[in-house]
Parts: sequence; C-alpha cells; structure tokens
Amino acid sequence: MKRREIPALLDLIMSHDRSSLHVQAGLRNALGIALPLAVGLISGQVQTSIVVAIGALVTGFAGVTGTSRLRLRTMLLAFGWLGVATFIGTLSGHFLIASGVLLMANGFFAGILVAVSPAAAQVGMLATQSMIIFMAFPAAPLHALFQALLVMLGSFTQISLMWVQDRFAPLREESIGVSRVFRAVGHFVASRTRISELAVVQALVYAETQLNDSRLPGSSWRKLRILLDEIEHVRNAVVALNRSFRLLEEGDPKAMRDAGLWRSSFYSELSASIDAFAEAVLNRQMLPEHSLAQAIFAEDLYTRFEHRATEVGDRTIERVIAQLIEHISACLERIDAVMRQGAPQNLNAKLPTSHPTFWQPIRTLFATVRANFTWQSAALRHAIRVSCTLGIAFVFYRLIPLPRGYWVPLTALLILKPDFFSTVSRSLARVVGTAIGVVVTTALIAIPQPAPFFSVIWIIVFAVLLYTVFNYNYLLFSVFITSEIVVLLSFFEHMAPILAVRDRLLDTMIGSAFALIAFSLWPTWQLTNVPNALGNFLRADRRYLRAVFQQMRDRDDNRLLTSDARKAVRLARTNAMAVVEQMVNEPRRGVLDRASVSGFLMALHRFVDNLLALETGMRALRSENHSKSDLSLIHQDFGDFLVVIMEDMEVLVRASLSAQPDREDVLSMMAQRLAFASPQWIEQEWQDPYLRNIAQRLLGNVGTMIRMMPLDQASE
Repeated sequence: MKRREIPALLDLIMSHDRSSLHVQAGLRNALGIALPLAVGLISGQVQTSIVVAIGALVTGFAGVTGTSRLRLRTMLLAFGWLGVATFIGTLSGHFLIASGVLLMANGFFAGILVAVSPAAAQVGMLATQSMIIFMAFPAAPLHALFQALLVMLGSFTQISLMWVQDRFAPLREESIGVSRVFRAVGHFVASRTRISELAVVQALVYAETQLNDSRLPGSSWRKLRILLDEIEHVRNAVVALNRSFRLLEEGDPKAMRDAGLWRSSFYSELSASIDAFAEAVLNRQMLPEHSLAQAIFAEDLYTRFEHRATEVGDRTIERVIAQLIEHISACLERIDAVMRQGAPQNLNAKLPTSHPTFWQPIRTLFATVRANFTWQSAALRHAIRVSCTLGIAFVFYRLIPLPRGYWVPLTALLILKPDFFSTVSRSLARVVGTAIGVVVTTALIAIPQPAPFFSVIWIIVFAVLLYTVFNYNYLLFSVFITSEIVVLLSFFEHMAPILAVRDRLLDTMIGSAFALIAFSLWPTWQLTNVPNALGNFLRADRRYLRAVFQQMRDRDDNRLLTSDARKAVRLARTNAMAVVEQMVNEPRRGVLDRASVSGFLMALHRFVDNLLALETGMRALRSENHSKSDLSLIHQDFGDFLVVIMEDMEVLVRASLSAQPDREDVLSMMAQRLAFASPQWIEQEWQDPYLRNIAQRLLGNVGTMIRMMPLDQASE
C-alpha cells in the first residue's frame, strides 16, 4: 500500500456519524435478548435460553435502520433464513464435505445480495454466521430441529418487540429522513458551498427511499411527501437565486453592492426558519405563532428588486430575483400551513396516488439477483470470493483442529466486502476491535461470579452498546460484538481465560489473513465500475435535460416527468460520487486517469446545478408573462443539440476500459459540434440575459467534459 493511501485508510477506520447512533434500537434489541435469558434463569434452562438469545441477537441487526415496513420485511426474511441455516448447520456439522458445500452455498447467496440492498446483504451475512456457529456444535436431527425452533423463537421475540415499539414510537424513520433534508437545506442556504449542496442531494435520496417504502397512514405520508417536495423547491430556488445574484454582479456591480446586505440577511432568516421547521418535523412540535417572520423580509426584498426593475426599465435579472424570492416565500407559507393543519386532499400538490405493495421489493430482489448472474457483475464476483473463502477457511479449521476455530470463517465473512478499502479497513478494525473485546471480556469472565446472573448483565450491556454503534463506527462495533459473542458462547465452552484470549486472537488473525489473501488474489477494483457509474450519471442528466427543455416548450404540462428525472439524477449522482471516491483512494494504478475522472465528475455536478437553475428560473420568467415562443423553438433545438453530444459522450465513457479505434474521430466530432454553438450564436439567439447566461454555462460544462476525455492514460 502506498503512503498516500494510509491517511485515507485511517480516516475510514475512524470515521463516524453521530446521526447513526441508534439508542432506541439498542435498548429494544437488548430487551429481546434479555427476555429469554431471564426466563432461562428463572426456569434453570440457561443453555436453552442462550440459543434463543442467539436468534434474538442475530435478528436484531435486521431491525436497526429503515422504515417500519422495511424492518418488518427484513426481519421476516431473517426469521426464515436463520431457522433453515441453524437446522442445516447443526445437522451437517458432523460431515466435513457436506457442511463445507452447504456453507459455501449459503455464503454465495449472502454475497450476491449486496447487489440488492445493504439490508438484504446483512440478513444473508447474519444467517451465514448462524450456520457457522451451529456447525461447531453438531447434533442429531431432532435436536437440530429443536435448535432451529429455539433460534426462530428468539427471532420472533425481536420481531414482536419491534412491532410493538412501532405502534407507540414517537418518531418514525420517514420523519427523521424529511427532517434531515430540512437541516441539510438550512445549512446549504447559510453556506451555499459545494459540500453542503452534495449533502442536500444525499439527504434527499435517503428521504425518498424511506417514503417510497413506507406504510404510514395516507394523511401522514401525504404530509411528509408535500413537505419534502416544498423544501426541495426552496433548495432549487436558492440555486437559481445564487446564479441570478452572480449574473447581477457581473452586469451591475453597484446594484449587487446595494443588495449585498439584504441578501445576507435574507439567507440568514431563511436558514433559521428552515432549521425551525426541521426541529418541528423531527419532534412533532407546534410551530410558534410567528414562524414565518422571514416571509415579511422576503416581501420587502421582493419589493425592492421589483421597484428597481421598474425604475430602470425591463431589467429581467432583477425581476427573476424578485420572482424567486416570492416563490421561496410561497413555499414556506405552504410548509407552514401543512405543518399546522395537515395535508388536505385539495392542496395543490401532484403526488403519487399509491404506495408500492409490501412484497414488491421481494420480487425486485429476485429480479436483481437474476440480472447479476453475469461475469461483469461486481456482486457475482464478490459472492464467488465469499463462497470460496468460507469453504477454504472452514476446511482449514476442521483439518487443523483449532480451539474455537469457527472464529476463522466468522472473521473472514465479516471482513470481506466488495471493494478494497472496506475490506482492508474492516480487517484492521476487526483485528484491533477483537483484540480489545477478547481481552476485556475474557478478563471479566475470569472474575469469580457466584451465579450466571452477572454474565447475563454483561450480555445485556454489550447488546445495548453494539446495536447503538452498529452503523456509527466499525472499530467500536467490533469491540462490542466480540464481547457479546464471547460472553454468550462462554456458557457452552469451558477453558482457562488466558488460553481463550490466545485462541480467539489467533483465529481472528487467521480469518483476517484469509480475507485479505482472497481479495488480493481476485480483487474487485472500483475502477472497473467507474465507466458505468459515470455513464449512468450522463444518461440521467440527458433525461433531465430533455424534460427541462420539453417543459420550456409545453409549460407545466410535464412537471411530474421533470420531477422524476430530477430524482433519477440525484440517485445516479450519489452512486457516481461513491464509486469515484473509492476509486481515487485505491492503490491500484489502472488505465483510468484519476484527475480526468474527477474533473469529468465535477463538470457533471455543475451541469446538473445549471439545469436546476434553468428549470427554476424558467418558471420565474413565465410568471412575468414571457411568450411561449420566447421559450420554445430555439431553446428546444439547443437542448437537442446538447443531447446528441452527451449521447456520443456516454458511449465513449462506458467503453473507457476497452479498445475504441474510432474514439479520436468521435471526440473530434463532438468538439466541432460544440464549436458551432459559439458565444456569438448564443448572444444572438438567446434574447433573455438570464437564460443566455445559463446556456453559456451549460456549454462550458460540456466543453470541460470533452476536455477531460478520454478518461484513460493510454491515449494522453
């Protein structure tokens, strides 16, 4: 590993997100583990209750995050899969070849589920862990069935507790997601930086995902849906407003200086109000009587710009600014009305009329898995790597008898991830976390305890901690999950504490080595996924581009189409960002040039921002009664012109890792087409200064993308 990759690796190991601390889930899942243990202590059946607790422990991970609907579906999947895996593992543990093949098969299906969703992949991994553990304690068929039923009983306990909590919980994941969007938009309004803008995009993707898989009552769902749409309109208007202020500064610095103080105060008031709305959405609080004080200021600012536009004649930019401020004020008033009165059916909001069915994601799961049975799929390669690594690790510990050797495949399974940096960082975090957890917990067990009651207390404490930090930091999670498993399995094992520490540390080191060797022998580099990620981003941009220019021609007849295209851009944008970021940090020197890829992605970001400004500013211009012909033919031709260039660009980008004999000709043709749209042509054909400025910026973004191509070093 190169020296420059080490800081990125350490940052990944130490990274944490306070919003990912799940205290409520930790307490609920710990209760699900404590209940069977309490029953076991009272009845004297401690070992039986431990098996139930293992089922509760594993299923609890499936219910930490997501909407209640998603958690219920995921936990039901875990309920069935855990039962089958436990039965097969307990029954086949005596037979080396049969158990190895079954473990490899289970690991393969768990690995390929990374293509579906993190929740599905988590269930597969948990079921495989259960199979590994119970293979270490084989039994006859009847006992194996009994073990499986006990595990399913623990799983059912967690499902029941989750269902009860959701009936009475004051907060739902959907409300949390929408509140995050409000907070992100408030921060963006205050700072208006690239980082804060991307944070808004990520928050919107998360909130959309939650609402699209929700079983909230219709009125509650509709309320959150309207709030999300309105705050997105505010964010889009702020993007257009920023562009307008810059344009005003370029054309009339004196007017911008006069407006500077008003603009700063407006943004400050707007940010504070959005933060107040975020708090109200999160805590279901009543809004204060004068929660829209900023609307008065917005009206004052609108009046000033409208008056200035009238004074100096038809000043389109001032009028656009005034209309955008009025639009923001109207959005805030609608948010305020919905927060106070709910979402009436007659509110002017075009929303989806139905939710997806409960089982629709299950059908999507099978369709996604089928689609990934191709050698080009990173998920398939990951599944094969997991399967083979588990098989080798399992045979290794069975042929070379290692005390607690099942920790070898357990560790390898937990560490292996589809990408390099996640695998390496998890390996280091796992080794360090396991060392800390094993030493501390074995020392606790070594202390003479008069009754199992004290061990049960530690099980509950570690359960609360591990679920709380599950998505917060993997190093801390490794410490607490190791401690939990050590205490649980101590009821089945009897060995001196010092020997137990030595064995578990040795097994963890061996399992980590297996995972790292497997990835080194057959790596999956994110570099290979970059062309498709950027190509998907380009395709989504083209769709959004078409929708915006069609809306210019048809007015608001296809606003829902534009909204859907904008959401698709958000998803493609976040996916491309994640893949490129991981590729930049990888140690492999591939055919793609990192600087070219990063520059291309940044140009795509700016292209989307300018399209947002065009879409929002166009509505403001229409409110000024611009004729339909002013916003149609010439502009539609310009949109088609950009679409053609971006279609050729997508073909080249997707083929960046393969031979392209004619790509120099295609690049030359794209450059010639772009040169046709000269600044003089834009000046002549685009009469409106606001739209003209956006058109020039769009051309500049496309020009930057062409300059960044080809993305591979070989042709430079």
